[in-house]
Amino acid sequence: MGVRFMLDASAGLPLSVFVMAPSCVPATHMETNGATLDAETLRALQGEPRVLGLAEVMNFPGVIQGHHDVLRKLEAFTHQVVDGHCPGVHGPALNAYVAAGIGSDHECTTVAEVEAKLRLGMYVFLREATNARNLRDLLPAVTAANHRRVCFCTNDRQPGDLLDEGSIDMMVRVAVEEGVDPLLALRIATFHPVDIFVD
Repeated sequence: MGVRFMLDASAGLPLSVFVMAPSCVPATHMETNGATLDAETLRALQGEPRVLGLAEVMNFPGVIQGHHDVLRKLEAFTHQVVDGHCPGVHGPALNAYVAAGIGSDHECTTVAEVEAKLRLGMYVFLREATNARNLRDLLPAVTAANHRRVCFCTNDRQPGDLLDEGSIDMMVRVAVEEGVDPLLALRIATFHPVDIFVD
């Protein structure tokens, strides 16, 4: 399994490497690939101290509709972090998704979507990827009252962009350029993610 390979390859490095167990391989029932990660396979990763939880629950229709196989994966990680992936989900469907125990999302594209997810207690990762450049549009959603549940992420950022523009450091610079207090931008980049992933 790729997760075990990453854990083994990063063991003993002069930096701490943590991973999340992938929630959906394959991503949909219409996809074929070399493996299927079911709840039992994922449960075997729970004892690993560097596996922090379940990553990116992309099958939001399966969560919302209560599909047994998806709910079993969520149950396996009840006492760990469960990351979300629910673009455009709102109203009762979003309530169901959050009630299933999913605590974050990085797919927001509008201020209203950020605000709705924050109201339900989710953490929202503001994204600046290679194709999905949402940071500047979403920064107006960050306020003194809600910033504790906001983080930065670079989901799907290509190596060229990382080399030319940077990663989270670039997001801090952009946030400050857009008027975010520098100390708050640093908290969003550092302390807030630690608050999620480190007990």
